[in-house]
Amino acid sequence: MKKCVTMIAGAVMVSACVASAATAQADIRAMTHAPLTPEKAAHYLFYLHGQILEDQGLAAVNPEYGPYEYVAIVNQFADSGFTVVSEVRAARTDVAQYADSVAAQVNRLLKAGVTRDHVAVLGASKGAMITMLISTRVKAPIRYVIMAGCNDGSRKRLAPRLHGDVLSIFENSDTIGRSCGPIFGDSPALGKHKEIELHTGRKHGFLFHPLPEWIGPAVSWVRGRG
Repeated sequence: MKKCVTMIAGAVMVSACVASAATAQADIRAMTHAPLTPEKAAHYLFYLHGQILEDQGLAAVNPEYGPYEYVAIVNQFADSGFTVVSEVRAARTDVAQYADSVAAQVNRLLKAGVTRDHVAVLGASKGAMITMLISTRVKAPIRYVIMAGCNDGSRKRLAPRLHGDVLSIFENSDTIGRSCGPIFGDSPALGKHKEIELHTGRKHGFLFHPLPEWIGPAVSWVRGRG
């Protein structure tokens, strides 16, 4: 996804931006909410992105990390056989309220007969903070992937108490997202859990891109092969 190029005529620039965003939106192979009548054989994966998409939308670009490849990430999960549930959140989304919404969708899928091993939540950065709150709210032992969301601040602010099977992925060079070990220790009802420390050198930007270093372990974990 490229950012819109500034043109001489402001009206032309605006129309070009809108067209670019609309095209990208059409390319996303995901539903924005879990279906009311789900397919019980499907594997549902909720993907929760980082904050920069709230701030900038689908064309989000960080000057150091580059574009946030949201469409490519979502479609990579779709290519891996998942029914992906994901949307670009509104600016300044409240993490607790959004966690309530996703937790309700998860519980609805389970109540409709989708088995727990066919429902998973993966969150990156701010999305990982939301994921921790979902894991706190949903008592059923589904699977989660938390990417670059654990640190002293999120531990104190959110006070998460995780349930289910949780994989933590963080990058050694990232100063924002660190080990989830302390949060794991705060969670007596936590099921199977594992942590992977990457060494890509990309800092917090590792989660902007569908890198095999994290996509592979995440897919394996969600499939129950981690």
